[in-house]
Amino acid sequence: MKLLFSLSELLADEIRRFKFLLGSDKLDEEEKNQYRELLTMRDEDNTMFGMKLKFSLERLLELLYKHYAFFMAWLFAGRDAG
Repeated sequence: MKLLFSLSELLADEIRRFKFLLGSDKLDEEEKNQYRELLTMRDEDNTMFGMKLKFSLERLLELLYKHYAFFMAWLFAGRDAG
């Protein structure tokens, strides 16, 4: 339980770092609303929370990828080459 709480706090801190996504011209309103949901995620119960945590991380990565499409593609391509 303590590990889940620590992980959730870490993820919440990381999610808050990317508030600039709300002003991104590369994300549509639905995607910005999904980011807003990530900002307000709360621990409701352990099972649901674990699923939300997994979804949140996946969704945050998708939004960042869309915002930084070229850079992220370049970054990941470079990691595979090594």
